[in-house]
Amino acid sequence: MSKKTIGIQEILSTLPHKPPILLVEKVIEFNDEFIRAEKNVSVNEPLVQGHFPGHPIFPGLWTVEGMAQTSALLYYLHNPSQVGQKLPILSGVSDSRFKGMVKPGDRIVYEVKIEKVKMGKYFLSGKAYVDDKLIASAKFSGSFVNVDQVFG
Repeated sequence: MSKKTIGIQEILSTLPHKPPILLVEKVIEFNDEFIRAEKNVSVNEPLVQGHFPGHPIFPGLWTVEGMAQTSALLYYLHNPSQVGQKLPILSGVSDSRFKGMVKPGDRIVYEVKIEKVKMGKYFLSGKAYVDDKLIASAKFSGSFVNVDQVFG
């Protein structure tokens, strides 16, 4: 397991996602098929402010998106020549489970594992934790496509 951490500047130059939609702030560790990353949730984030006014929480759907972005980072860390050339496309989400809430001030830790790769399509499983407590899990799939395929 690589213990090299990757900070926000490298993440910003790697992922096509940018604030306010960027949901990964630091990579804690990774290897060929696993990655652990984190995000600190702030009350100032638009996603939190509108969900729900007076009782802010981080939307569960965005927790799944954070796991998907974490998986894209794993791909790019092992394929750095593809940064800016290929875009991550999420094609499926299944077995999503939400077991707790994420509130402002919490730190989400995403763990994503590649289950298999078949014909260029990635099948992954992800978990999200707050204070070592499992708050969400999901299975998802996606692929990486050439930028010109998406934007012509």
